[in-house]
Amino acid sequence: MSQTNNAGGSGLARAGTARTLVSEARRIERAARTHLKNPPEAETDVLTVLRVVSAFDELAERGADVADLARLIAHWTDSAAAVSGRGDQLLAHCDRHGKQVASGEPRVGASREVRFGDAVIARVSIERAAPGRALDELVLTRGAHAAQLIVARGTQAADPAPSVPQLVELLIDADVTAIRRSQVCRQLGLEPNQSIRVAVVQAHGGLDDELQRVSALVRPSRGGPPRIALHGEEAILVLRGTLDPDCLAASETGSRWGIGPARPASEAPHSYRRAQEALRFAQGPGAPRVSDFDRLGSVIALAGLAGTDLMDVSDWAALTHLSQTETGLTAILTAEVLMHTGSQRDAATRMNLHHSTVAHRVSHVEHALGYSLGEHANWFRAQLAIHLWRLASSEPATTTPSAGWRTDSAKVPVTAG
Repeated sequence: MSQTNNAGGSGLARAGTARTLVSEARRIERAARTHLKNPPEAETDVLTVLRVVSAFDELAERGADVADLARLIAHWTDSAAAVSGRGDQLLAHCDRHGKQVASGEPRVGASREVRFGDAVIARVSIERAAPGRALDELVLTRGAHAAQLIVARGTQAADPAPSVPQLVELLIDADVTAIRRSQVCRQLGLEPNQSIRVAVVQAHGGLDDELQRVSALVRPSRGGPPRIALHGEEAILVLRGTLDPDCLAASETGSRWGIGPARPASEAPHSYRRAQEALRFAQGPGAPRVSDFDRLGSVIALAGLAGTDLMDVSDWAALTHLSQTETGLTAILTAEVLMHTGSQRDAATRMNLHHSTVAHRVSHVEHALGYSLGEHANWFRAQLAIHLWRLASSEPATTTPSAGWRTDSAKVPVTAG
């Protein structure tokens, strides 16, 4: 009884498998006829289509070369066939009987490009022009699929691996396709969904030393050290561990940092763009050396403003004119410390000044703005004005208030009287 049941079960399984194969064959046949756009012919029956698909899949899986591929294309199309590499360099050429042709350029009729990522790495072709036989399009399509595996294996083995800086540039390039970016991620040792942060660093000399210190400050997660691309006095870092902005700020260097938000590696261009925006808040007069996107909060929305947007903003114009006076820059930075610490005495302690000196400097800012900083209700407006002034000061001089405006980032010691 048990044997009968087992036999019956095996029979049902075989019947189910057979139905599945027939269903798949019919699906492939319908797809083939859709591609062919020709009426059904005897040679496009289900079994023929299955044999074509199976033959090319097996060829690719067993590690065949381009000569084998050209012969198989010639066999199924009964036409001379060729496989060309990058720049249409001829890789294999055979006649309709599969015999290798040693010389002469192939006459290309119908063909298919072979892509690996964004690049065209090869082309499969037959001598007969389209529209040809009913199977030609199916054979070329399956041949191109097999060539993608065969030629790509040879391309990866022959081509030198891209350098880390090249890969970093590709990773942050918004124009790179998602498929190519996933490949770049893996070449950098990243998974596309792995969390990373992009940082942009600017330094006037000593950038190599700064980056060595940074590598020691990064707390390695399973990602390891940062990946770096250098551009003169600017560097782009892909951070896979965690980085404490306070530790960076404490290092005594002249570099300026913009750190983007955490994003999957596949969204690196977004983190890079935000890092560039954050860097603007580290570039103006008296700005902090390190600007972290996550800590900027809603202030980051100001990064999209240009100097031309500020022409009619009276607070910005007032601080711009004040900064051009002999003691104006020191007065603005002192007022900023006042609003950070909460009182003139705390500001004086922070700056190692007498509180009367702080009061004197702040009075210059109050006079320029036209309102008192002794009222906390005015602090938001004053802080916003300082942000706008600093952002505009870090831009090239494209906008000029009536008395001109200053774009240098010279630092005035805040401990001076």
